[in-house]
Amino acid sequence: MKQSEINKRAKKLAEHANSSIGRIPLERVFEKHISFLEELRQFGATWAQIAQLLFTYGITQKSGNRLHPNQVRVSFVRAQEKSLAHCKTTSAITLQPQRISTERRLKASTTVNVKEPPQNSTQPSALNTSGKESEIRQRMSQSLKVRK
Repeated sequence: MKQSEINKRAKKLAEHANSSIGRIPLERVFEKHISFLEELRQFGATWAQIAQLLFTYGITQKSGNRLHPNQVRVSFVRAQEKSLAHCKTTSAITLQPQRISTERRLKASTTVNVKEPPQNSTQPSALNTSGKESEIRQRMSQSLKVRK
């Protein structure tokens, strides 16, 4: 990433943070510029360097002091989580109708044949309802009758 591009994007971030209506919370600013911050991190920038860059462009604490690197990191992580949650919600909404129609097509086009296990099988099977399972079902139905 070129220095001129970093300066240009940092200036946009600063303009967004210090708008005409006042200071915008840091996390909201980071949400809008998450790709820029991610690129800085991938480029190898430390949290201290990002905090210094923000300070250079006028993004400070309310007191006017430079942002602490941990403050930048925590705000970045929160903004990233919100961004990911928003992407998941948006993709779930847009993909849901396709998934339902695919499930309907599968139900309509496929037939499943289930073979019953032999009654004299020595190995227990998940489909085998003899023995303890049937006894448990009987007890449960009896307890439901008693409760009514």
